[in-house]
Amino acid sequence: MWPVEANDLSFQASFERFILLVGLVFLMSVAGFGQEADGSVSEVDRIHVGDLIDIDVLGSLEFDWRGRLSPEGYLLDYSASEGRIQALCDSPQELAIKVEGALKRILREPKVIVRVLDTSSRPQSIVYGAVRIPQRFQLKRSVTLAELIVLSGGLTDQLGGEIQLFRPANQSCGPVAGIELQKTGGNGSTFLNISLSDLLKGLPAANPEIFSGDIVTVNEAFPVFVIGGVNNPRPIQFREGLTLSRAIAAAGGLSRDARSDDIVIVRRSTAGGASITADLNKIKSKAAEDLVLERLDIIDVGRKGRDRRVGRLPDQFDEEGVPDYSKLPLRIVD
Repeated sequence: MWPVEANDLSFQASFERFILLVGLVFLMSVAGFGQEADGSVSEVDRIHVGDLIDIDVLGSLEFDWRGRLSPEGYLLDYSASEGRIQALCDSPQELAIKVEGALKRILREPKVIVRVLDTSSRPQSIVYGAVRIPQRFQLKRSVTLAELIVLSGGLTDQLGGEIQLFRPANQSCGPVAGIELQKTGGNGSTFLNISLSDLLKGLPAANPEIFSGDIVTVNEAFPVFVIGGVNNPRPIQFREGLTLSRAIAAAGGLSRDARSDDIVIVRRSTAGGASITADLNKIKSKAAEDLVLERLDIIDVGRKGRDRRVGRLPDQFDEEGVPDYSKLPLRIVD
């Protein structure tokens, strides 16, 4: 991990503002301000697949029931009703009304109480990427993106400018009011790209409620690597608009044996990789354009009398593969 450039004051200011923002959101949630303003039932208080449900018909033990939902969201083997009763994403009060309606053919003015006894089998939410403690979360109350980032220890100095929220199909209940997610395909999964600057501005759409099963990835600002004929070969934290000359300057400038007319940029974003040649002398004289870099570029500055040594990136910057979320620590939010 490399520190933020000392002269990157805007990033430092944004980072400090973010900490203040998420701290405030956390305190508000602890104080109970996270309840729905319109009195509606939040997503976390609705019935999910995997929940253990208890139905108590007052004065009639014969029609009491305890069980779980079928994969399609119906009460599993509830024999008191002629037809199946759909319960997925109902509130307990809404399900009680449905059961009362089904029992009216048998009982006079039935009164039903529905309780959700166990929610531990719900899908876990994940916060991953540029946070200090990537974690799984078992959600037992409403929680926002900013609060989960605080519970994950805050952000690292590898923070990029975007956060992605991925919502798998059939694992949570309904959309967030006023926020439109994008479809990922035909299976019903959706995602939302959130700008960190929008979160800092306090825009409601940038701080959505997180649902069971959501995967939050705080994108990292992967570096570029400057090696060869520079005074301080090292990774340089990538920022949009970073140019070749600025990256070389950040690596201490050219060494005494550098070949400023012999620079090779190895670019991983191109299929199979690509090599781009550059001449720093022409860039300085305005005879050539100062190349804009991409994250994970390797800039190899030639050295007099020495061979190039461009090789494989360090393992921690290999973007291949999917993280094994099951190994992350689990935290219960209640």
